[in-house]
Formats: sequence, structure tokens, C-alpha cells
Amino acid sequence: MSKFNFLPGISATGVAFEIFGRNERVLLENAAQVLIGVIIDPKAVRNRAKELVNLRKISFEELFLGLLTHLIFLRKGRNFIAKEVKVGVTHEDSSWSAQGYVYGEKFDPLHHKLKMEIESFNINLLNLAKVNKAWRAQVVFEG
Repeated sequence: MSKFNFLPGISATGVAFEIFGRNERVLLENAAQVLIGVIIDPKAVRNRAKELVNLRKISFEELFLGLLTHLIFLRKGRNFIAKEVKVGVTHEDSSWSAQGYVYGEKFDPLHHKLKMEIESFNINLLNLAKVNKAWRAQVVFEG
């Protein structure tokens, strides 16, 4: 199974992807890698630092968006550019949690060339579904 597919023609102002994962953790990590790849070439980023991820949400959809929003916050609010994300996912009672780390380094415009600055997501086009025990997400990143 591929990790993702680019979906052309979905958005005039953003980029759309269909992302796959054999479980919730893999879907979140693959979605994070797609977002990172839209922003920057991950090969240009070193794992010099890590930022904690500790999210708790009511639904898996909120957790999915929460992780991607956290990556945007790190980039815009803390000037931290991610290379990879490693999280564990749990579903207890009526909430979902993700704990782990975002690995990367401080953004340096002399070393890092941004491909696209992501501002948000098109919530109206978000689609998460469990298909044959695996997960699929359609998401549009807006610049």
C-alpha cells in the first residue's frame, strides 16, 4: 500500500492528498510526512532537536487535525521545521490521544528553502474513513 496520493484539481488555492495508514498511528505519521513534504524537502532538515507531542481530543478526526495544526504551530510560532514525527495513539473511553515527538531543527532561511507555507486546512474537504481495517484520509492543505 502506498503512503499517499496527490489529488490534482481538488483545490485552486491549496494541495490535496489522499493518505493511507494500516492503523491510526501510521495514518497520523504518514499525514505528518505529507505535510512536512509540502512545506520543505525533509532531506534538508536534520534531527537536531525534538518537540513533545501530547494531544488529547474527543474524536480521531480532531486528533488528526490537532497533530497537523501542531506542526504548523511549530513552524510558524516556534520557528521549528520538522523532519519526522513519531507518535503513539490510544483510544480510551471517549477520547483519543497522541503522544510522541516531532524531530527537526530551528528554521534557518540560509539552509532551508520552503516549498510552500501552509496556513490551514480546508475542513469542508476533510474526509477520514476506516476501509477494510486500514485508514484513509483526504486532506487539503491551504497556503
